[in-house]
Amino acid sequence: MSKSAAMVAGILFLGLGIWFLSRGTGNVGNELPGSAPLAISTDNSTFTQIYTTKPTAEPAPAKQAPKEPPADFQQTLEKTQAGLPTRADISKLKPSEQHKTPAALFAAGTEIGKVAEAIEKDPTLAPQGIQFYGTCARRSELSTSVRALCLGNLRDLAKASGAPVDEEGVSPEIRQLADKLND
Repeated sequence: MSKSAAMVAGILFLGLGIWFLSRGTGNVGNELPGSAPLAISTDNSTFTQIYTTKPTAEPAPAKQAPKEPPADFQQTLEKTQAGLPTRADISKLKPSEQHKTPAALFAAGTEIGKVAEAIEKDPTLAPQGIQFYGTCARRSELSTSVRALCLGNLRDLAKASGAPVDEEGVSPEIRQLADKLND
């Protein structure tokens, strides 16, 4: 790997790490995780919130027949897969663009993140997501950092859904980079 390619990959990983860390926990203000306001009282312009722990045992949802994944999600996956930057795309960058993370890599990370968010909202999409990430990780024409990100997401999704991870056809270099992403 050339110095500039290593630098681009390092900057991408740094940027993605910052992005992952900045996503936060979703808590607003100073709320405690797993708690909900019980009451809010005002006292001479001072606000006091009293918290109680949310009940941990929620009633089990009624069993429903498995639904078919939406066609628009499949179209999103196809569009995302087609728009991922290739190694040729990265090699065409101007020298001045090679010293920072290319916009195409940031855009790819954002689109790959949107796939993960959609699956998180609707776990029935996991099989399609596993297929998407596996294909992405195996596509040798794609940028190395994008492939490593896809492999990392494949591992995370497979672990969360209890599916086996098939890394056959994924180069050792991509596996090592994915390992560093998950450290």
